[in-house]
Amino acid sequence: MLNNITNKETDTQLYKRRWLFLGILTLLQILCGISYSAFGQISNFFVAYFSVGYAQVDWMTIAFNIAPIFTTLPLAWLLFKQVMGLKVLAIICAISVAVGFSCIAISLAGSSLFGIGVIGQTINGFAAQIITAIPPVYATLWFPENEVGTAIGIISMGLYIGNLVGLIVPSHLMKLRMNNLTSADKRYWMVKNKYTLIWIYCVCIAIATSVGVVLAIFGTDLPPKPPTVAQKLKRNQTPSDLNCPAFWSQTKTIFTNRTFILGTLVFGLIFQGTTGEFTMMSQIIQQFAEAKGLSLKHDVIGVYVMCFYSVGNVVGTLIGGKLVDKYKRYDRLSIASSLASFLAAVIVTLGVVFAQYIMLYAGNFLLGLFGQITMVVVYDISTQQTYPIDETVVSVWLIGVLAPFGIFFGEISRVIFNSLGGIAVVVFQNVSFLMALILTFFFSPVYGRFDVLENPNLSEVDEVAESAKLINDTRENK
Repeated sequence: MLNNITNKETDTQLYKRRWLFLGILTLLQILCGISYSAFGQISNFFVAYFSVGYAQVDWMTIAFNIAPIFTTLPLAWLLFKQVMGLKVLAIICAISVAVGFSCIAISLAGSSLFGIGVIGQTINGFAAQIITAIPPVYATLWFPENEVGTAIGIISMGLYIGNLVGLIVPSHLMKLRMNNLTSADKRYWMVKNKYTLIWIYCVCIAIATSVGVVLAIFGTDLPPKPPTVAQKLKRNQTPSDLNCPAFWSQTKTIFTNRTFILGTLVFGLIFQGTTGEFTMMSQIIQQFAEAKGLSLKHDVIGVYVMCFYSVGNVVGTLIGGKLVDKYKRYDRLSIASSLASFLAAVIVTLGVVFAQYIMLYAGNFLLGLFGQITMVVVYDISTQQTYPIDETVVSVWLIGVLAPFGIFFGEISRVIFNSLGGIAVVVFQNVSFLMALILTFFFSPVYGRFDVLENPNLSEVDEVAESAKLINDTRENK
């Protein structure tokens, strides 16, 4: 251990290596972010190469949400049975990313292998489910309460840094506008674009493999000593029965928690509500430019618009983490950030209506900023409200329930675009953010882990849970 901080009175300790593991997990998030964002804005290439339609190419993004529908229940069961911990989860994530990118690279070997690419994205979606569920888990297991929000924000930030890389790198290394080229030149650039993508995917495979090896050698599930009294109480808790009735009882406890359900809905409406933008922003810009007789480089502007959204996400994770660390009234914080997210979505809509791409830049930056602050808050609310249930199980359920949102928003956005146009897509996005705002007004202000800090006389974790339940019931009855 290097320069670790020990509290002898509470028998807790902070380890410097928590920041190293934090960086490794963030790197996995970056890889998943690249996989999610690297297709929508270069869809012209995939349409031409695989001879498919835009709706089919959308599935390279939507496929991210297929795996969680089938893997959430068995994954939650395995975690409940304590078959795997944080280390195993992270290694599985690294392996899945390497396999997923390998499938996508293989699909480019022939124009008839589009399905293999979708399978690869489905595998990457499974990896994304795991790595997206890890931040609140890792943060609460390794960090003190005044750093939990920052840790969640940093790991989550990796996803949006990855989105930036996935948006910028392929679109700038590839030639996407070929309307004025000869047939020979088009063939040349199609081949060159293909190998550019394969090179990008191979780099991602190498990084994921290296991360998996490092985790296998040096990774651990838990620090030798817990970082907080709350985690100490959980470790001292008498092990409960790990049988099937106990699993379903725990699952019932999670899904009868009102704030957990509301938080899941808010998370889905905000996180997945922008799927339409990610898959077709360039097409939306092209449509309103043609309608108003404007000459815009829609593919370039589309990439930059979504880059502003991702930059907003990155900034939002940092600000959101600090707010969560310092301001513990998550119910009020979620209302304020959701309101700001909705207003940002309105700005995006006005940008499309009036063909003002400057408004698109500003609106998407603010949308990413405040949307991410909301998601950081919801992350911590979920584990606070369900304490002392294992954070890993709670997070897996949270992310798994979001999968249908992604498929719904991806498919319905394409249907709306084809039938009503790009303006209708962003209006639908407004509706989603408004619904999220309304739901935040019903969050409970009771948080389990904080009760340990505020009630030092509680010596057992079950007492903490019962205390939080009584307070919650009293406030709801009022």
